[in-house]
Amino acid sequence: MTLARSAYLKEMGIAEWLARDTMASTALPTEPEQPMTATNPATVSAQTDPQFQWWFFGKSAAGDEAILFKQCLRVLGLNAHEWRWHRFDGKQLLDPIATTAPDYPLVAVAFGVGAAQSLSGEKESLPQLRDIVLTLTSDTSEQAFEVPLIASFDLAHLLARPQDKALLWNDLLLAHSVLHNL
Repeated sequence: MTLARSAYLKEMGIAEWLARDTMASTALPTEPEQPMTATNPATVSAQTDPQFQWWFFGKSAAGDEAILFKQCLRVLGLNAHEWRWHRFDGKQLLDPIATTAPDYPLVAVAFGVGAAQSLSGEKESLPQLRDIVLTLTSDTSEQAFEVPLIASFDLAHLLARPQDKALLWNDLLLAHSVLHNL
């Protein structure tokens, strides 16, 4: 990116993100029956504690959907220990979320209206849920905590309507802003 373009973006208040070239640590499965997770339990103890974490909620991604998600991770510059995928089948969460409040900043992104409505308790359509910070409440333990939740489009929708990828980018920028202001 040229210096003039970078200065222009900065003057407009647009954050310039550069991709990390460490995508080996964020490899995603290519087969739908494999769960999409950021880490494998055998390597968790070898990693350092994250400074922050992103939780992503959505249907299991495979093929082009997994590639699109991997690109999202790349532009966000997330390493494997900085994010976690939670499968949502359209009606219920298939993977458990943490039962205790993390000791680091956390933001959640819901891919699809079903995930956004279920996790936030809101009933509005996706256009009304986007561009606002919702709340994901974890009250499954003795220590309830709230996580900022950003609603976005389902990955399959984004592949069918590529023009909406710009809106996904806006959603990720909002989540990034929320996370870094916690």
